[in-house]
Amino acid sequence: MPSDRTDALTEIRRILEAGEAGEALRLIEARAEADAGASGAAGAESAGDAEAETGGNAAPEAPAAPPVDPELEILRARAEIALAEPDAALRSLTLAGAAGAEVAEVRALYADLRAGGGLLEADAHARFLTWLMEVAPEADLGMQLVRIQVSRGRPGKAGEAARIVLSLDPSRSVAYRYAYVAALRADQPEEAIEFIRGAIDNAPEDPRFPNLRSTMMGLEPAQARDLMAGLNARWPDSLSAGSKTGDLDAEDSGPALIARRAYLAAIEGETEEALALAVEARDEAEARGQALAAREEVMEDVIRALPGPAARRRPLLQDRGAEVTMSGPSLTGVTLLGLTNLAHRMNFDHEIIDAVAAATGAATILLRDYTYRLFIGGVAELGPDRASTIAALREKLAELKTERLIVVGTSAGAYSAVSYGRELGAAETHGLGTPTSIGRFLTGGDTRVKALIRKLSRSFPPEDLDLREVLPRIGGPATPIHLWFAANRATDRDHARDLAGLPGVELHPLEGQSEHQLLPRVIADGRLRDWLEP
Repeated sequence: MPSDRTDALTEIRRILEAGEAGEALRLIEARAEADAGASGAAGAESAGDAEAETGGNAAPEAPAAPPVDPELEILRARAEIALAEPDAALRSLTLAGAAGAEVAEVRALYADLRAGGGLLEADAHARFLTWLMEVAPEADLGMQLVRIQVSRGRPGKAGEAARIVLSLDPSRSVAYRYAYVAALRADQPEEAIEFIRGAIDNAPEDPRFPNLRSTMMGLEPAQARDLMAGLNARWPDSLSAGSKTGDLDAEDSGPALIARRAYLAAIEGETEEALALAVEARDEAEARGQALAAREEVMEDVIRALPGPAARRRPLLQDRGAEVTMSGPSLTGVTLLGLTNLAHRMNFDHEIIDAVAAATGAATILLRDYTYRLFIGGVAELGPDRASTIAALREKLAELKTERLIVVGTSAGAYSAVSYGRELGAAETHGLGTPTSIGRFLTGGDTRVKALIRKLSRSFPPEDLDLREVLPRIGGPATPIHLWFAANRATDRDHARDLAGLPGVELHPLEGQSEHQLLPRVIADGRLRDWLEP
């Protein structure tokens, strides 16, 4: 080993170029020991921690650590890459960068390291990329950092990196989703809305924003409508089939998407494939340590209850994400009017619900409320207020040749389903998990529910937010209202009992049920089909 440092480094480079990485690493260690001895250090500390102090902050009596030689660490990283020691190479690159090595050289060796394959220790990798993004920001590197932070359960850090990525490349669709989630986690819904708008303007693909329904709750109706219109114009399916609007999760949920494929296969008549997909969804959820949605508890029973093409008496409706979705005319005089929940669904894709109606010959109208006002103020596509909405619905029911109307509402949609059914003279109204009073039972620490209550309270007088006051104001006969609720779910139970004793109201506790989603069981048990039979 030459004693002169320059000669030593030259010799190490020659040996590396000759492909003798092991020998080069031996010489690097010897050079490092020689440098440590020359600095008067009694013993060099390990360079194992990428965040360790590299000199100048030692305790008064402790010997100073030798300074890190950036050139030597670059050579060490080259040798370790050649020897397929990725974690060691990353550690050396981190030390080299912190010691002032040329950023371009560090970046090039990092590219070689990644090209060699192999997993890197996640936290050390994140620290290195954080530094590299500070000195040489690049969108691809930023997305690597985003994904690592997500995998480590750090959405805030992922969001910070995603914001940098978007500043470098506004077309990164996935980055909008991560930044949006981070904003919501930080309780900054206004910033989350800005990321939605940014995606509408710049993202080439649907970012699949989760939990949109809750994010929109605090918006004024006109703002919510404009934002939803923008989303529908860019990505028509973003708010309907397969939209990820439930969990506040930056990633798409694999098990849920597999389950959706199962239901869609079932209405295509591919029952065996659907059942196999149901097993796959459960297996995937178990492998991920996730819980499937409540409807998947009766997945196989729902699949068997869903009619395929041969059993249907008319074509299925086509759902394009509009506020009003209709089938063709009724063949039996029966029409189903469905009011969706805050996710703009009735627990399933619209086609799944319509398949049950189509098997009986009944027509279907399914309503969404993109203003997030529980249909209390009507449906914008049908009219500017509730009265015009009811009038427009009467016309559509006539178009569908309706003689017997069945109204079904799920969750938030059930609040207005109860009163719409009365006003439209429905033969029966079925509320599934119905909130009967806005505010009296919807309490607790959920800030999103509180935001919704505040919004509704600003928009409507108190007497419009309590069905005990709404129902008596509706004239005409007290058509039957059936309130279905989970017997083991206290909030739903209290809501239903709040209307006990009102004319025409019947309570139906589902024993053994504790989940809010009830339509899966209603379909599995054959009740929905029974309601729609002529």
